[in-house]
Amino acid sequence: MNNEKVTVTLELNKDEARALAQFVKRTSHSDCEDKATSQNEAYLMMDGVNAVMKSLAEEGISPR
Repeated sequence: MNNEKVTVTLELNKDEARALAQFVKRTSHSDCEDKATSQNEAYLMMDGVNAVMKSLAEEGISPR
């Protein structure tokens, strides 16, 4: 597994950010399993989803 970090910078308006936050909140491991080619890839996808959720929350976009 490659642990090299990648920084992604993204600019969204508030409505887009809130909608994306809702999407990542509602995305589950089983959603990732449906799209992944392996269990490992599904876990990596979910790690990415969680990273997006955390970044949005740090910007004050955290759906209930």
